[in-house]
Amino acid sequence: MLNAAQLARGLAVDGKTIAKYLDLMVDLLLELPGGRLWAVEVKRGSAPKLEKGSQAALADLKPDQAFLVYSGQDRYPKGTGVEAIGLPELTALG
Repeated sequence: MLNAAQLARGLAVDGKTIAKYLDLMVDLLLELPGGRLWAVEVKRGSAPKLEKGSQAALADLKPDQAFLVYSGQDRYPKGTGVEAIGLPELTALG
């Protein structure tokens, strides 16, 4: 997992910009082996919706994978490179 300062340096942006996206729009950013970046947004309920703020953050951060974790079991695309996925299936990826 990256902290805000590491992420800011890696993306060549200022810390305030990163903090805004991390605090308000993206729940979790993971740096995986090989430098892959995953963005994870967690939602309650069985009908997850990606908010406009999250979409903007993803456009700026350009993660390799973006997931919208929800309480359901199905995995399906939510558009613009984002996949809805249940937590058990997300933890099995890697």
